[in-house]
Amino acid sequence: MATTPICAQLLGLSAAILSLLRPYGCEVVTRYAEVGGRVSLDCEIDHHFRYLYWQKKTELSAMFVNGLTNANELTILPEYINRSRVYEKNGTLELWDLKLSDTMHYTCDKVPEGGMASTLCTYHLIVTAEYTQPVLTTHSSDDGHLNVTCSSWGGSPRDDPQWRVFGEPNSTGLWKPMSAALQDPTDLYWNVTSTLTLICTQKLRISCAIGNVTSEELEICTQLFPFPLNVIVAIGVVAVLALGMLLCGIAQLLKRFCRDSNGQRARVEEMPLRTTPDPASSEETSFSSHVEGPREPV
Repeated sequence: MATTPICAQLLGLSAAILSLLRPYGCEVVTRYAEVGGRVSLDCEIDHHFRYLYWQKKTELSAMFVNGLTNANELTILPEYINRSRVYEKNGTLELWDLKLSDTMHYTCDKVPEGGMASTLCTYHLIVTAEYTQPVLTTHSSDDGHLNVTCSSWGGSPRDDPQWRVFGEPNSTGLWKPMSAALQDPTDLYWNVTSTLTLICTQKLRISCAIGNVTSEELEICTQLFPFPLNVIVAIGVVAVLALGMLLCGIAQLLKRFCRDSNGQRARVEEMPLRTTPDPASSEETSFSSHVEGPREPV
């Protein structure tokens, strides 16, 4: 007979413990809403409370947003005046004119008469903003690669552009995109860029998308280079050097040939001439040498 009251007490105690163990971060419901829009966060209540209030929480702090009370009036945060409301019927929190700074965890907490506060529900509100239509720009580098950059701004949360390449992308030597993002510290909007590097081996069409917004398609690689520009330059330099060496060799051969020809002509001019004696002259000379002079009379 005593077993039933003990079990009931244990069940009641475990229920109380479970209600206390529903802290911030447990059983979180995620809600999405757009900048400038409206959202409703529901909270189940039984109207047996002294205070019912909504808070926005971080890991280090909690800040009151709006709430209900059957005692003293609760003070609303200035930033939520005229854009928040808690319905007495069901405790629902309604927010409008949403800002990116409203992205936060929200809890509905109840303080009963003479009791301790407990969290009834937790929401993670994510306020989004649509990015502008991405813009594509191209830049050719000195090494023959083509860099295509996708830029978009004014969006949230942070997101990286997704590339779409039409026309045998596996044969174009695509490199892994390099992405960067910068958040405005005042309005919290993100500006994002992504750069894709490729080697043009054929004509391609390319676009990029971020969220639900897609850029216009761009035709690239209209002037094809079968080899990278540095390879083409190297081949040209080698060809020029080879041609220069060939011309130098031909010039040396011509110079040597002309020098040899001039040397032979000079030797011919310096050699003494050999004259062939005239036969008649020879005979005359021989005859005259044997003619005796006139003899004196005896």
